[in-house]
Amino acid sequence: MGVESALVVPVPSAGNVVRLLRRVFDPTARDGLPPHVTVLGPFRDPADLDAAGLAELAAAVGSVRSFAYRLSRIGWFDDRVVYLAPEPAEGFIQLTEAVVRRFPDHLPYGGAFGSSVPHLSIGIGGPAPALRVAARLVAPRLPIDAVASNVQLMSHEPGRRPWRVDREFALG
Repeated sequence: MGVESALVVPVPSAGNVVRLLRRVFDPTARDGLPPHVTVLGPFRDPADLDAAGLAELAAAVGSVRSFAYRLSRIGWFDDRVVYLAPEPAEGFIQLTEAVVRRFPDHLPYGGAFGSSVPHLSIGIGGPAPALRVAARLVAPRLPIDAVASNVQLMSHEPGRRPWRVDREFALG
């Protein structure tokens, strides 16, 4: 398998609340992806982005102003994914739309879902009873306040190296 990449908004303020649970229940965390809200993934291999592509990406991210948000609610995708929902979600939606406008060959989650729901995953694909326990452990520690000020282009080679930050782009 080749390089995987994603554009993410890092959420360091959620680290103390979700870090250990994500290591147990989210395989991307075990591969080194920190707490984040995905803007767009999968994305291009960073090595395939030339100066013009990087400028387009910087312009897309920079077209959205920095914004504050709060992780105050636990959400679910069926009973297979438990997550924290950012409120308001509009800034994340604007970021995703701005990047997709400039890179229309990259759809959120490869186009697998009808729409993209901004979220910070706590657990993915774990047994539902265990994910419910994880949700109960996180709930009393909410809300988590955060500010989206940058987007990171992160990548990794599965089984070969952990996720790393390749580039960082400031919001407007």
